[in-house]
Order: sequence, then C-alpha cells, then structure tokens
Amino acid sequence: MGDQTTHLYRHFSSDGDLLYVGVSLSTVARLAQHRLYSGWFEDIARVEIEKFSSREAALAAEAIAVRTERPRCNVMLQREEKPKPLSAFEEFELARKRIYNRAVNLKPLYSVPEAAELLAMSDALVRKEITSGRLGAYVRNEHVRMVAGQERKTIRYAISGWHIIDYVESMEAEVRSASGR
Repeated sequence: MGDQTTHLYRHFSSDGDLLYVGVSLSTVARLAQHRLYSGWFEDIARVEIEKFSSREAALAAEAIAVRTERPRCNVMLQREEKPKPLSAFEEFELARKRIYNRAVNLKPLYSVPEAAELLAMSDALVRKEITSGRLGAYVRNEHVRMVAGQERKTIRYAISGWHIIDYVESMEAEVRSASGR
C-alpha cells in the first residue's frame, strides 16, 4: 500500500486564493466528495495535482503545505495547536518548488515587479540582485532623461524563468552551506 501513487491536490478560487490542500488516491473521486460535503466547493476555479510515489510522502507534503501555505478551508488549520516551525531548509525547499513551477510555467520573461512578486521580495532588492550580478537579466531598454539639470538613467530589465531558477539554486546552495547540508 505504501508504494501506491498518491496525489496531493490544491483547490484555488478564481482570485488565486488557496482554498484547500488534500491527499487522495483518486483526486476526481475526492472532488466529487467535496462537491457533496464542502460549503466552499462552488468557489473552486482551479485544481493543481502533484503525484507522489507513496501515501506517506504525499501526507508529509500535505502537512508542510497546510502549515506554510495556509489554505483557507482546511480543518487542520482550525486546531488550537501551533504547527511545528519549519527549518530554514524546509521553508526554502517549499519556496523553491513553488518558484520553479511558476517561473517555468507562467511566462518566458518577467519584469522587475513580476520577478519581485514571484521571489517574494521588493522591486528594489530584485534590482540590487541584478546589478550585483547574482540575478541574471536582459536589458530591455535604457532611457536617459534630464531631471533638474542632471542626467537620469532608467534601465528596464527582463528576467527569464531560467534566470530566476539559477538565482534560486544559488540561494539554495547558500542555505545548504550555512546549515551544513
């Protein structure tokens, strides 16, 4: 039974809010159960499914997802107990997986604000990482204008999904090094 493919699924609203995270051998059958018994079923606009080679692995991923992603309708969140804090490595691993999926699947090039949202950092920090060489980017265009008698240069960058993945991998290496992994 432990080696049976099991799905971890996420239900999202039309606004992109995470409604629910669950585990099932049959996501379609489980969705039908939610239709009958879950008051939030009508809010589902999108479902994401991840495959795991065992139920144990899927349940472990579900527990982490519920703790870190905070789905609105999971009963597990209504418990009074405080969830066990994640290690820096566990947090980074989850963030890395989410970023990889979004970076590669959403679009080929990102603006600075889009990359900042994807990486959960400020626009200023993304620009700093680009100018320091830690985050790769293409120069889309440069514009020089005069402001109060001084030249002011504006650079617009385009960051590819692969640039973002390379950046995340370099950050992961730093986290592993710092944690002795």
